Amino acid sequence: SERLRESGALRVWTRAESMHDSGARVISRRPYRNPALLRHALAAILALFTAIVLSTTGAYALSYGAQPDSGLYGVKIIFERARIALTASSLEDARLEMEYSQRRMKELEGLVSRGSAKGSDRWLREYLRNLEGAGTLLESTLTEEADGLSLRFQEMLETQALDMESLRDGEPAELARSIEEAYLACGRERERMRRRCGAGGREEGGGQGGQGAGAVKRSTVPWAPAQNSSRSPTKSR
Repeated sequence: SERLRESGALRVWTRAESMHDSGARVISRRPYRNPALLRHALAAILALFTAIVLSTTGAYALSYGAQPDSGLYGVKIIFERARIALTASSLEDARLEMEYSQRRMKELEGLVSRGSAKGSDRWLREYLRNLEGAGTLLESTLTEEADGLSLRFQEMLETQALDMESLRDGEPAELARSIEEAYLACGRERERMRRRCGAGGREEGGGQGGQGAGAVKRSTVPWAPAQNSSRSPTKSR
């Protein structure tokens, strides 16, 4: 009858709703009722984090002594750039660029000793970037600390130029060309630091009469004859 059909449909609908509600509650609570699943998830996350840290540390350790003719040299440069990017001070950036330019000189000695030109273009590119980075940062910073760091950089460049003079006539020819270009860039940055240190010397020595001007003259033009440096105090007076 019609009444029986309606009663049966109502029972079926009521049972379906109760089953749906109980199923939703089971599904929503199941992860929380299973602590083993949560422990497995946390262990997997911890293992992944540990693997990332260990792989990064291992890659840094392996690439630290990489040479330009090595496949790990690019990884070494990435870590150097990352360290510079993480510093908050421009002077610290300049110190790192100076430190890395010294690394480049060690790498150059290794290339020359092995007679290998492989990677010399990469070496030159990084050496030029180190010099330009340090010079630009120091030139744009006018503090007493930056003045002292500029003098150190100038002395470092003079030492590097002397080292390259003894290495640039070697073989192979491709490596010799890279050394020659690096030598010229080193000379340009050295003159840049001489001008920068000279300007700082005038400001500091202005109140000391002729002595300050004489010191500036010697630092900016070290190859000038003796009589020029002796006349500079008279001009300053």
